Amino acid sequence: MVQVLYCMKIAKPRWAKSLRDGTAWFGSVESYIQKAQKDHNDEQGDAFEGVFARVGRFSNVLINCMKKFGNDLEIIPDGEYCLLRRKSIRKACVFCMYGLTPQDFLPIGELYYIDGVKVCDFQHTVSQKMFEGFLDDKEKAASVCASIGHLNEAISKGASDVGYTIRRQELKYDLDFTREFMIAGIEPGSPYEELFHKQKRFSYQHELRSLLSNVDCPPSQDGIPIQYKKLEKDSLFYDESNDVGMIIQMTCSIKEKTS
Repeated sequence: MVQVLYCMKIAKPRWAKSLRDGTAWFGSVESYIQKAQKDHNDEQGDAFEGVFARVGRFSNVLINCMKKFGNDLEIIPDGEYCLLRRKSIRKACVFCMYGLTPQDFLPIGELYYIDGVKVCDFQHTVSQKMFEGFLDDKEKAASVCASIGHLNEAISKGASDVGYTIRRQELKYDLDFTREFMIAGIEPGSPYEELFHKQKRFSYQHELRSLLSNVDCPPSQDGIPIQYKKLEKDSLFYDESNDVGMIIQMTCSIKEKTS
């Protein structure tokens, strides 16, 4: 797994405040599908969340999947092809953050010294798409910036306290819906590996996803709230006016390779 240096949540103020105050909302996959299909929000929502394959309509691959998954297989027509998804995945619950790795930061300016230590300034520009079209009804976006280690640890403990386990991973934006594909390892009853893959067009979201791996969302809810110990101000920062974009900068010491 690639190391994540920085994480934040861009959301409506209601949800950002909730995270600040010690509640992480794990939304159901069904709610993300419905957000795209009914609310026509194709950025925060995704009508094809959880799709694990695109195959020919009359292919042997499709026939084999129909035999293998039985009633749990959802077949979505796509011209001469079809998309495949497990019906049961709609009940899964995920929590999403914007996560940045070292590769996401670009150097700005020249190397310089602070107290004899060689350093360089780096920055990352958050795509304007995260503020335009990502949220519903043009509501102002708020953000929570957090120490990734402290936040993940707190949420994991909160989940463990109520008997849940969490699987956490950066998403792979490797799905191409113009070609046939099949995510490896998807079997009846297997972990929902397909929830860590999305279409290439969503790559601007830099999503770090946490999955409640041993629980289904209750039918009457859109997700499951996980309570955790509220972080101190030096581990989490809330900003209610992040609706005009964001540039993240950091200064890092430079360690040069020696031969």
